[in-house]
Amino acid sequence: MTTERRESTKHVTVASRIARICEWSLWSVSVVGLSLCSTLVQAQIKVNVDFSKESNILTSYSMGAAAVMSNSTNFAPGVIPYLRSTGAETLVYPGTPQVADLYQWESHSLASYKGASAPYLAPESDFGHFAVLASQLGGGVVIVNYGSNRSGTGGGDPKQAAAWVAYANANSASTQVIGKGADGTDWHTVGYWAAMRSAAPLAQDDGYNFLRIGQQKPLNLKLWQIGDQLYNNGFYGATHASEPDLHGSIPTSARDLGRLNKNPALAPAAIAQNVALYADAMKAVDPTIKIGVALPTPPEGNGTFPDFTRTMLRKACSAIDYVGLTWTPTALLPPDYKALDEAQSLSNIKNQVGTVLRSYLDEVGQDCPKNHIPQIAFEPATVPTWARREHAVFDTLWLDASYPLLIEAGIVNVAWPELYGDTFLSTDKSKLGPAYYGLQLVHIIAHTPGDMFVVAGSSDAAVDVHATRRRDGVLGVMLVNEDPKRPATVKLSLQGARADSKAKRFDYGWKQQTSGAGLTISDITDFSNDFTITVPPYTVTDLLVPQAK
Repeated sequence: MTTERRESTKHVTVASRIARICEWSLWSVSVVGLSLCSTLVQAQIKVNVDFSKESNILTSYSMGAAAVMSNSTNFAPGVIPYLRSTGAETLVYPGTPQVADLYQWESHSLASYKGASAPYLAPESDFGHFAVLASQLGGGVVIVNYGSNRSGTGGGDPKQAAAWVAYANANSASTQVIGKGADGTDWHTVGYWAAMRSAAPLAQDDGYNFLRIGQQKPLNLKLWQIGDQLYNNGFYGATHASEPDLHGSIPTSARDLGRLNKNPALAPAAIAQNVALYADAMKAVDPTIKIGVALPTPPEGNGTFPDFTRTMLRKACSAIDYVGLTWTPTALLPPDYKALDEAQSLSNIKNQVGTVLRSYLDEVGQDCPKNHIPQIAFEPATVPTWARREHAVFDTLWLDASYPLLIEAGIVNVAWPELYGDTFLSTDKSKLGPAYYGLQLVHIIAHTPGDMFVVAGSSDAAVDVHATRRRDGVLGVMLVNEDPKRPATVKLSLQGARADSKAKRFDYGWKQQTSGAGLTISDITDFSNDFTITVPPYTVTDLLVPQAK
């Protein structure tokens, strides 16, 4: 059975996972007999894993990171081994905020207009370089330009997006006509752009050599999002600069931004109509792609942008295959509220995820066609970079408590917002950050598309657990000790599979992070289905166990 077939038959919907997320929280409470915020600690924490009860499957798109266009290093081949080591093989492009809805992919430039602030584009952050990287990694999420045409005189063009899909996914023999856009730009045929992808650079560059990458085989990129945060385009009074949308009146200075408020061309109904046009044009080129649209993260986002989600789903749900949400924990400490409340941020994860998913499904149930539930991508799910942390390793713990949970819930993709920076990878690759190790620990237990997450639960909210049954027959268990001071003595009880006596243990936590060490790897020679293990404070421990023969 191929990977694609395994993914399509095993993938579990978001709807089927919400009840189980809630059950986990309730199960933890009932065993301990206390609330999730209890400060009491059991002498021994019970963790149950049932490898016969499937939760959800790891896909080739499950985990990724943003390809920030201000740094050419993001697109250099040297990053590939690091990405593969973490399983973050789906890059979001363009990954820089405020770029997607100005970005002209075929010229690697930004539309300009008076009052616009143009972010920096690194020379080798063009789509040709990204395409080479994506072809080697095997995946990508492309955010197409909804906001602006090439001249900066109007909104984006669905035919430009269709040409982008053609370049990425089409066959050069295609004679299908894309045609001229609203501004008169000739977007030629589908084969024109596919042939450009397949060609070698010309001896004399005509301006398109960066797109001539000699890639005969289509890239087969499946996830295509229309625009960035379209709801933040000024219709609700937000600053237009954060989400440029030139379908309405074009501001000439900051003083004009107020005129965008309630502009009907920027209204949710107008956006929904345009999204449907984009989807039709793009799927006419490749009907197998998945179309995404960013929505305000419910339930709080619906108060800031009232009626956006309802209108979008009511008028365009049938054209949408997935929605893009953002998730950032915002539990902060007084007096200045610039420092993370680490304990609350960790303890709130299951409740926050459950609330978001339940709210979203309520909206879908009211406004989408029956039996059509667009999936969810979290792009990004991250810890706020500006907030102070008491422990730098917090990012590891938060990621390992949240990313597996999101995959278990049926999320189509979850992305970290940076490749290079303090949390992930230094520019010279000499320093690996806490998020890097967090993704690596997920990748250890869920290594290959088709690996199955299974049902697991902990009797104490201070210890989070996730488990997998890998395609190679190895059993994976992840334990996250969220207590910064006390080690956790965990009594493992494994059902549904017979464990071998030899296992591998991987640790990363406060001790490794402060010493500058990487993962600590050790052997266990007396493992069994009933096994007691101690997890140090603020540490993630992975176990890989072959099944007994």
